[in-house]
Amino acid sequence: MNSPELSIVAVTRNDNHGGDMTYRMQLFIEGIFFQSEKYKYPVELIIVEWNPPKDRPPLAESLSWPQNHKYCFVRIIKVPEKLHQNYKHAKNLPLYQMIGKNVGIRRAKGDFILATNVDVLFSDELFKVFASGKLKKGKMYRVDRYDVKNDIPVYSSHDERLKYCESNVLRINQQYGTKDINNNKKYPIYPENVHELNKKDYFSVPLHTNACGDFQLMAWEHWNELHGYPELDLFSMYIDGIFEHMAYHHGIEEEVLHEPIFHIDHIAGWSLEGQNELLKRLTAKDIQSLEYGQYLDLTLKMHIERKPLIFNDQNWGFRKNMLQEYVINEKGIKQSHFDSEKFEFYESCNTGEWLKRINQIHKEIEKETQKNNLKEGDKNKQKEMGLKWFEENVNNKKVVVFGAGSGYDLFTKLILDAYNIRPEYFVDNDHEKVGEMKNNIEIYSVEKLLDENKEEILILVSSQFYQEIKDQLVKLGYKEHQNFFPAYQY
Repeated sequence: MNSPELSIVAVTRNDNHGGDMTYRMQLFIEGIFFQSEKYKYPVELIIVEWNPPKDRPPLAESLSWPQNHKYCFVRIIKVPEKLHQNYKHAKNLPLYQMIGKNVGIRRAKGDFILATNVDVLFSDELFKVFASGKLKKGKMYRVDRYDVKNDIPVYSSHDERLKYCESNVLRINQQYGTKDINNNKKYPIYPENVHELNKKDYFSVPLHTNACGDFQLMAWEHWNELHGYPELDLFSMYIDGIFEHMAYHHGIEEEVLHEPIFHIDHIAGWSLEGQNELLKRLTAKDIQSLEYGQYLDLTLKMHIERKPLIFNDQNWGFRKNMLQEYVINEKGIKQSHFDSEKFEFYESCNTGEWLKRINQIHKEIEKETQKNNLKEGDKNKQKEMGLKWFEENVNNKKVVVFGAGSGYDLFTKLILDAYNIRPEYFVDNDHEKVGEMKNNIEIYSVEKLLDENKEEILILVSSQFYQEIKDQLVKLGYKEHQNFFPAYQY
C-alpha cells in the first residue's frame, strides 16, 4: 500500500484493562477494517503494544484480523518491558499512554495522524469526513465523544453495531461540558463567564478538551513541530488537554466536527462524574498525576504569552530505539525490524525539572492575578456573576473556602475581595496540602468542619468537583445554599 493520507494511532496491552479489553479492541479493529473497505479509503492503523504482559499472548496472536482486506494496513509496534522499567511509576502504572502514542505518531507514514484509543468506534459520517480528501493542515480536528453501553452485539454487522451505539448513549462529552442522558443532568467544565475571564487573562481559551485524548487529529508535521505529547513520568490525566492548548498557541486552529465517535463504556474509563474515584485509585497505588490547578497554570501561561510550551526534545517518541514491529496485511502477519542490543532509554522530557517549573509558573500567575484583582471594576463584575445570594447571606458569618487550588486565585478570591472578606481558613481533600499555608491562611483537612457551628459558618466551594464536594458536605450535615454554595462554577 502506498503511503496513506491517514494514520490512526492507539496504545494498549493485553491485560484486560477495565474488563473485556479484548472485546473492545476487537470491535475497534473490525470497525476500521470495515469502514476503510466501505469507503475505499486507505488507512494505516498503528497499535503500540506497551510493556506486553509475560503471561499473556501478544496482540498479534490474541486478536482476530480480518482477511482479504485492501485498505487497512496494520503495524503493531512493541515497547518492551526493558524500556518501561526506566520510569518511576513502572511497577504500579503498566502503561504510559501518551508516551506510547508518541512512539506511534513518530513512526507513522500518514500525512495526517489521529491519536485515539482502542475502545472507540467511528460513526460512518465521521469516516466519510476522513475519506473526503478535505483534511487540512493548520487544523486540529476534534469531535464529541458519545459514551455507550458496553454490550454491543459481537455477532452482528458493523452497521448494526453503529445503530446499537446510536440507540444506547449514556452521556455526551461536549466542548463546554458533559451531559448525562439518563438523568438529563449537565456537568459544565468551564465557568459561565469564561469568555470574559479569557479576555482579562484570568482563564485560558475554552478549547474542546473534554475527553480529547480519544480524538486529536492533525497533520504529522504539526505533531513533529510540537514534539508530540508531553512525555511526563506521570499518569496521563490532563496531558491531552495541555497538548490541545500547545497546538492552539502554535497557530493551529481547533475545528470541532459535528460527527461523533462512540466510546465503549468501562469501569476504568475516565468520566467527569467518576474522576474522583479514579484519583482515589491513583492515590492508593502512589501514582502521581498532574493536578487540575497545575493544568490551569500551564494553559494560562501559554494564553498569556501567546506561545506553546514545548516539553520534549527532538528525541521524543523513543526516536533512538529500533523497536520490534509486526506488520499485518492481506498476506498475514510478519515480524519486522528488531535488535535487542540497541535498546537505549533516553528521557526526552525531564519530569522533575518540569514539576519545579510548573510550581514557578503557579507563583508567577498567582502574583499577576493578585495584582489584577486590585482593579476597582472587579467588584461590579462579581455582582454580575450572580452573587446576590452570597451578599445577602454572609451576615458576619465565618467564611471558609473548600479548595486551596488555582480555582481560589482565579475566581473565589475575586468574590471575597469584592466584599473585603478574608477566609478564616481553607479545607482541602488533598492531604499533601493540609498543614500548609495559602496567602498566610492555614489549610485544614475536611474533619475541621465537624467542629463548626453550622449556623455560624459559610463555606465557599472553590473546586471543579462541586458535585462530589456537595455530597461530602451534605453527609456532614451542611445544607446547600444555606451553609455552602459554589464559588467556582463548572
